[in-house]
Amino acid sequence: MGPKAFEQCIGFLRIVDGKEPLDATGIHPEMYEKTYTLLGNECGIKPSKKDPLILPLAHSVFAGWDERKIASLAEKYEIGFETLSDIISELQRP
Repeated sequence: MGPKAFEQCIGFLRIVDGKEPLDATGIHPEMYEKTYTLLGNECGIKPSKKDPLILPLAHSVFAGWDERKIASLAEKYEIGFETLSDIISELQRP
């Protein structure tokens, strides 16, 4: 496997109980920083990036978000609508 294939595959790897809580999700590592920014600015969740409680907290905050809000936030944070929808779906998983 070459370096580019490895880089693309790493986004599908799940690490449970690792140092980075988002590693246990399907969120690609390139989107971690924007995910933390979104959680802090829009959801009031400002844990340390190494805080294992981030996933249980994030799980419940998106219940009232409709497509209009997601589209607005996707534009604000320069994230594609589908990518942001996927991030939210991953954060809502148990």
